[in-house]
Amino acid sequence: KSYRHFHQILMVIIFISWFRPEINALYLSGSGPFQFTSAVLGSISAHGVSVSIAAKGAMNVSVAYQVLKSNYVLTDSKNTIKTMDILLGDSGMATVRLENLKPATKYSYLVTFSTSVAANSSKGDIEGIFETLPSPEDLNATIRFASSSCAQRRLVWGKTFSGFELVKRQNPTFFLFLGDIIYADVPRGLGYSGLGFGKNDVLYRTEYLTVRSEPNARRLFSNVPTFFQFDDHEIYNDMPGRIFNPEVFDAAVGNWKTYIGSVNPVIDEYNDTIKYYYFQAGLGDFFVLDTKTFRNPNKQQIVGPRQIKQLHQWLNNSIAADPSRFKFIISPVTLTRNRPERHEGWNCCSKERNQVLSLLQSEGVINVVFITGDTHKPGIFELLPNVYEIGVSPIDAFGPKVWGAGQDRTVYEETGFTTSFATYTLGPRGLKVEIFGGGYHVSIQIAVIISIFLGFYILIRTLLKDAFALSPGACFALLSGLLLSLALFADDLSNSESFHRPRFAMEVERVIPYKL
Repeated sequence: KSYRHFHQILMVIIFISWFRPEINALYLSGSGPFQFTSAVLGSISAHGVSVSIAAKGAMNVSVAYQVLKSNYVLTDSKNTIKTMDILLGDSGMATVRLENLKPATKYSYLVTFSTSVAANSSKGDIEGIFETLPSPEDLNATIRFASSSCAQRRLVWGKTFSGFELVKRQNPTFFLFLGDIIYADVPRGLGYSGLGFGKNDVLYRTEYLTVRSEPNARRLFSNVPTFFQFDDHEIYNDMPGRIFNPEVFDAAVGNWKTYIGSVNPVIDEYNDTIKYYYFQAGLGDFFVLDTKTFRNPNKQQIVGPRQIKQLHQWLNNSIAADPSRFKFIISPVTLTRNRPERHEGWNCCSKERNQVLSLLQSEGVINVVFITGDTHKPGIFELLPNVYEIGVSPIDAFGPKVWGAGQDRTVYEETGFTTSFATYTLGPRGLKVEIFGGGYHVSIQIAVIISIFLGFYILIRTLLKDAFALSPGACFALLSGLLLSLALFADDLSNSESFHRPRFAMEVERVIPYKL
């Protein structure tokens, strides 16, 4: 009888954990696997890096940093440590910029908190290592970066976000995360204002702090500078654009900016609606598009005329400086016409899609690569002759079916992964792209889903009558399903053989139109 009561309590806890995301705030207590302090490195350049710091509430914070020493420890024997003192407000958030750094140099840093944030006050301290970008004048520089998107947390007892740790092991100089850093609408449908979304910032705060504090994500974001953009799940699934629900959109994107997007480059500090931006890294110029704020499918508009005009100017500036530089156009959603769903990618707005591609053709732009996310599977598509789209996701989520042949030539496509990301090595000779993927196959995903439903079934049977009044076959199926579920969620993807080498690799030669 006591065992049955324990089983009832356990199943209720599991049920609440799955359907009430704010229960994860308990993980921010410091007693579980999560810390409620975090640091997210962002906008990296040759001479600076942005740092977003989060804690439980108002307190004094100190950031110390110096050129990395051989022993990985901050030492001040020659007064080389620089420090910055910060006062966190009631929100417990602050974003600072570490400036006057040396190009192509590794730095170590330490964030300390003056107020005890756990039973052991040093438990919440954060330390990390990052490397600045090479000088823009260095024409022989080689950089390595990564991209992915879509971080859907799984059941709370499982190891989540293993993909972040796998990206970190590739040692990229920076990371492009292209949307869906939280799934605000999954599984409870928090994207609807009737449940408080768009009105209660605590829901957003819980989601973002949980992601930032999850161990694998915490290690990546505190060591690898990340450029972010949002997509739909930070708001709600397939959100068609701000114009259709400005109240919820502004609340959702405002919180994304507070907890994640504050580390991005800012191109207009007086216009908060501009979330697109651009930056340089090595021999590449990057333009990160915003495909949600100005989106209006009724007008065949996904980025809007102002953003296209800015993109055109950016292309002209890049060509004028050096036409042989790679131009990376970053979009959270796909451009390929092979995607069957027309409402989500650029397929919904073919007029603007054609406008962007025609711009590349009319200007004779060379060395252009599109990098996208969102699709929950990796794929490479040729949009124009020698103009490729590299779409890779998810960092941690289930995957869809292969699209198959379409109007754009498919160079590579694969599915069945719960983790997929790409690395890019950019140097004087060109670009090397490597795609990594692995995790649980679709058939195993189905088994996990079945086991969850079996768990809910036994919960109902337990609450209504005797849980063990099931037939022997049902008990065996239930036990097998639950054991499989626990084994899968406890499995660490970083041990998967599929991540020891890329699933696919390709090289894009750098075209030099004339002798520079």
